[in-house]
Amino acid sequence: MWKIGILIAGSTFLALYVLLLFTLIFKTPDLLYRFDFGGISAAGKTMERKETDTFKGWYEVTGEAVPILVFVGNVGATMDGYMKTRALAASGHPVFILSYPGTEGDFRKPSETIILEDARSAYDWLAQAHGRPPIIYGISLGAAVATAVAAEREPAALVLEMPFESVYAMGRQMFPLAPPVDILPANRWRTIDRISAISAPTLVLHGTEDRLIPYAQGLSVFNASRAERKAFISVDGGGHNNLHSFGVEQDISSFLAENLE
Repeated sequence: MWKIGILIAGSTFLALYVLLLFTLIFKTPDLLYRFDFGGISAAGKTMERKETDTFKGWYEVTGEAVPILVFVGNVGATMDGYMKTRALAASGHPVFILSYPGTEGDFRKPSETIILEDARSAYDWLAQAHGRPPIIYGISLGAAVATAVAAEREPAALVLEMPFESVYAMGRQMFPLAPPVDILPANRWRTIDRISAISAPTLVLHGTEDRLIPYAQGLSVFNASRAERKAFISVDGGGHNNLHSFGVEQDISSFLAENLE
């Protein structure tokens, strides 16, 4: 009987493990791209809608400082990106916030490939419109987008809030029994690999109490950076969505003022 019990337990474990792998491989897009926002709310009427054949987003020109290209996270994130760039916009930095596919009237299915196509186009347009490379600013999921674009272009600077190492690393946080090797066929967002190709001044910010993206992953991304000018801001007590309540705007402004050429 004990042999039958072991066989049943082993079969159950195997079935659950296969289900785990199925979830990681095939359900990642549904878990990752949980977009649910409709653009800039009433508080953000200073921005104008910008739509082209290759990308869409929100645009505001407040001066002639280095432009900023913003890649946000997911739920509620367009407004979040707007609020987090108010101090920079007030100091004369034009701001463009990319709208992801699957949001704000764009019915394409989001994926790493499609998002990066839009992101590259937005970068090239913004750089040409202002005659200089922009600062790239990424928040949460947007930090992965920002790193990917920065690895292929030469931005004026890179700012990352709450970056993760990769989607698979995040998956293993939830499912520790997942294989140690990245098995995702797509939507991998491997920031930990891409960050080493970036030479632009790089600022990473992470809250010590972030319950969504572990603080250790943000620190790991920073340590993997090979930029000569880089800084890590550890926000003691900061969570995933409240870093700016700790006054990090001044830290960001100071870093950019010291490192922009």
